[in-house]
Amino acid sequence: MNAKLLAPVLVSLLAAPALADKAAPPAPMAKMVVTPAAKLVWTPLDPKQPKGLQTSLVHGDMQKGPVSFFLKLPAGAKSGLHAHSNDYYSVVVAGSPGHGANEKEATTALAVGSSWFQPAKEMHFDICNSKQDCILLLEYPSGGFDFIPGPAEPAKKK
Repeated sequence: MNAKLLAPVLVSLLAAPALADKAAPPAPMAKMVVTPAAKLVWTPLDPKQPKGLQTSLVHGDMQKGPVSFFLKLPAGAKSGLHAHSNDYYSVVVAGSPGHGANEKEATTALAVGSSWFQPAKEMHFDICNSKQDCILLLEYPSGGFDFIPGPAEPAKKK
């Protein structure tokens, strides 16, 4: 190709990203936010059960998502079989919770730092196996939090 023809093409290719950067308004600067654990604001997940599961929002919108929040399960708490409409990730921050496809699987205690991925609409069970509260960090990257109860457990025979 002729150098005289190539030069304008190269200039336009090299200038396009620079012009695009100048045309776009700068992104607002975010400020650092530090929240000590003692300053977390805990809210009952179900207002009818103020001593039950508690949440503390890290960022986002609980209903619409994406959202990150801490979830506190009281010692000995059991979730019952349930699912969520959206995928989520979880990391154990305190206590020794269990997570599995059923109550039997969920009794295996997970140490602090353990994590899991839970696909949307897949039934699962959570339990706080420790004598202290269990705290999890949950991340819903593409939707909000909800709770879909599983099928009722059959009545136990007397």
